[in-house]
Amino acid sequence: MKYMVREKRLARVLIMLSLLLLISATEAPALFGPEIIDVTNKAFSVVWTTDSDYSSCGIGFYTDNTYMTLMDPAPGDVIVVTSEGHPGRNNHIAMVSVVRLDYYTTYYFRLFLDGNVMPFYGSVRTERLRGVSSYDEGTLSSDIVSNDVVHKAIYKPDGTSPALGVLVLAEILDPILFHANPNDPDAIISDHPISAWVGEGMIGDETATEYNPNNISYKQYAALNMNNLFDGDRYPLSLHGDDPDTKTINEGEIVRFTILHGEQDVLGSETNQHSFISYGHIGVLDITTNGDKLTTGKISASFRLKKGVNLFAFPCKIPSGFTTGDLWFEIEKAEGKEGIVESIYVFDENIWLKTFKTSDPVTGTNINNINPLQYGDGAFVIMNQDMTKEVSFYGKPESLRIDLFSDEVNMVAIIPQTPLFYETRHFLNDIESAGAGENSVENIWFYDGGWKRTYKIDHPLFGPQIQNSVRMSNIKFYVVIFKDGANDLLDFDPFAVRQKRRLRSLQPAFFY
Repeated sequence: MKYMVREKRLARVLIMLSLLLLISATEAPALFGPEIIDVTNKAFSVVWTTDSDYSSCGIGFYTDNTYMTLMDPAPGDVIVVTSEGHPGRNNHIAMVSVVRLDYYTTYYFRLFLDGNVMPFYGSVRTERLRGVSSYDEGTLSSDIVSNDVVHKAIYKPDGTSPALGVLVLAEILDPILFHANPNDPDAIISDHPISAWVGEGMIGDETATEYNPNNISYKQYAALNMNNLFDGDRYPLSLHGDDPDTKTINEGEIVRFTILHGEQDVLGSETNQHSFISYGHIGVLDITTNGDKLTTGKISASFRLKKGVNLFAFPCKIPSGFTTGDLWFEIEKAEGKEGIVESIYVFDENIWLKTFKTSDPVTGTNINNINPLQYGDGAFVIMNQDMTKEVSFYGKPESLRIDLFSDEVNMVAIIPQTPLFYETRHFLNDIESAGAGENSVENIWFYDGGWKRTYKIDHPLFGPQIQNSVRMSNIKFYVVIFKDGANDLLDFDPFAVRQKRRLRSLQPAFFY
């Protein structure tokens, strides 16, 4: 009887989860660029996309803005980033970099594709440093900045495979000017965007086909070094972030991400564009006891919730005391209007807890049944309409400690910090070996065109065998059901079972 009751609860959960659908349209893609990026005091790059394969790309320098006299760069000064074999080239992205330049100097250039000059006349002035610049205005500001390294996870539409060959650009905007007018050019406080390729510099082997706990892959990240930013005066840009003492205001700068995917389909993108925009918000910066900033790795995640059912969970550390009411407020504040959220559900103690809004003639509009939202908790956000803007969160990733109860329906979804090639069989084994008990997991349910399950059988010749294992995805749900007699598994870090390491957690990041 206990099993029947549990399966009835599971059926209700699966019915609700099956409401999530993804629909896309196909149109001719629009090209991007050329755009000048990664400008420093000695180098810069130019990136653009093409509408077909190309054999070569390059850059030519001119003596002045008449673009009449072509100069030959020194050998090695021009680097074709998207040379043959680069994954970005397969996506019709072209990128060239120029190095060993003079600081605070203007350069005139044109671009070449397959030996033909492109209809683009470019000019760029390199940045300057106070320590070497004769234009120093006497300020006491330092050339040394300490900004966070921001990680942005970019996936293919399956929500699991990293979108290798995608370039992520980041520029910084003033939050006050941005909120007043998101298209105000004066809101941009960084001189040029900085960039990072998805997977470049990240650990792991993208050619691997099997999860290896000793060779974890984080190739889904583009790691943007914010210490490479320069401001409008062409000096190094130091970010201030949010003031932790002002709880109701986020003074942190806005990060505008341009996801340059070219011909590759990417989760969250529109198929008629070679790029799309996402926003982040610089949060509280880590400060030492003497007031110095620390450069740390942070996660920036932006969510654009759709009409209907959306699964939401934080991809980073949650502010202390955060509730479903706070989440409701953040969504409405980001969109700039009320009434777009219908309700928010969290699952606790085998029941759904609903946060909802009512209108009272005396007390006005009220959000009722507010519930705490902890790190690792999934929440269903029911929307009355699509969001046209994004709600963004920024913070430090942490290893998740989750509780799995033997007599409950345990819902699990995974986030970008999950290593690649992690399968439901790994998850099942990790649960049992962490203390739930041998052969304690009845099923791990997942949705793949219909509800299916990973489970274990006792083979007469080969012993226990796990059936129907699938690679875990950050856009799919997993429901863990235990057998009678299993132990509760409290404070469980699934990836620490195999090796002591902090591999982040199990949460969803469904929309960009």
